[in-house]
Amino acid sequence: MQRKARPLYVKLVESRIDALGKNFEKTGKGFIDFLLLDEKGFPFLVLEAKSEDKNPLVGKEQARGYAKSQNCRFVILSNGNLHYFWDLNHGNPHLIIRFHRPDSVASYSFSDK
Repeated sequence: MQRKARPLYVKLVESRIDALGKNFEKTGKGFIDFLLLDEKGFPFLVLEAKSEDKNPLVGKEQARGYAKSQNCRFVILSNGNLHYFWDLNHGNPHLIIRFHRPDSVASYSFSDK
């Protein structure tokens, strides 16, 4: 019997992010906050984290540069409360209420080519 998938909700908290240390991915012009890898270990999605007092969209161009440097098509912009998903090949970021599962993003990428 197949189990029904439950939504996954995540709140990014700056103190917990800081507790992870400074093991960030370096690019030519800065550091990627979070780089998510696919099942084969290749860069898949860039997560650009901003503090709670900032609109996550202020990091849009910064995240675009990081994503392009890692050959990633997908970006999440977040301040811990608001989250935007962005497919660089299709328009602008859109507000999301939960994070996509990796397989749903992967199927999204193949269905839109």
